[in-house]
Amino acid sequence: MNESLKPTMIQTVLGTVIAVNLMLGGILIAREQIVMPEATPALGQPSAQTRTEYRMELEGTDRKGNWRVEHYRKIKVQLDEKGRLVEKKPTSEQIHLRYWEGE
Repeated sequence: MNESLKPTMIQTVLGTVIAVNLMLGGILIAREQIVMPEATPALGQPSAQTRTEYRMELEGTDRKGNWRVEHYRKIKVQLDEKGRLVEKKPTSEQIHLRYWEGE
């Protein structure tokens, strides 16, 4: 290695090591000086664990000639952790099933 670069390299490495140690020391001192506040309780009621399911619900049946048509609507249902109904909301999705009842 070139003799003129050797002192420059040593100074650079030494400066980097000193800077890293000063930063680590600053972090350790700051950690002791700054006190984090304890968690504050939520203002509202704790939310219960709910799960969402989608079900098809029969809306009605009608006859068209020899066809029986059943009309279903998709329903969004929210249940609590014990399986009890919390909310029931119809969606815009509909399904119509036709059954032939003729000869």
